[in-house]
Amino acid sequence: DLAPALEALGASIKTTKRTLAAEEFFTAGKLRSTVLAKGELVEEILVPAQRPGSRQAYQKFRIRNSIDFPIAGLAAIFNSAGGKISGARLVLGAVAPIPLRLKAVEAFLEGKAAGERTAAAAGELAVKEARPLAKNGFKIQLVKALVQKAVMSAAPAKLPV
Repeated sequence: DLAPALEALGASIKTTKRTLAAEEFFTAGKLRSTVLAKGELVEEILVPAQRPGSRQAYQKFRIRNSIDFPIAGLAAIFNSAGGKISGARLVLGAVAPIPLRLKAVEAFLEGKAAGERTAAAAGELAVKEARPLAKNGFKIQLVKALVQKAVMSAAPAKLPV
């Protein structure tokens, strides 16, 4: 759950030897499960302050609410100006070997108002090039739903009438 959230937040990981962007830290090379060198340790996680008024969300689909790892998860941050999205970062977890940033969806959302049509189009775009493994096709619908829910969370709150 932590990797997509840190990547969406634009965090950096400081080790005993260097500082890496979360996006770089959570990748791994061929035949390696970590980017850390032998003897290198994580010392600190640096999370930058978010813009005032930003909306942040983390959602995950799992079977048992209290203890399960996500079957699919999404970390999202939205900034807005004039009722339109002026910056978004969306990062999926548990759908690829590493956190998957939805850069095409982020670009699509720029300058658009959050609403049902925008959310539906963003969900479709998020899975447009997906090629799920044979028994993971159901994750396509999960990802669409998570993206749609996240975009709807960026909409201004409606006041009761």
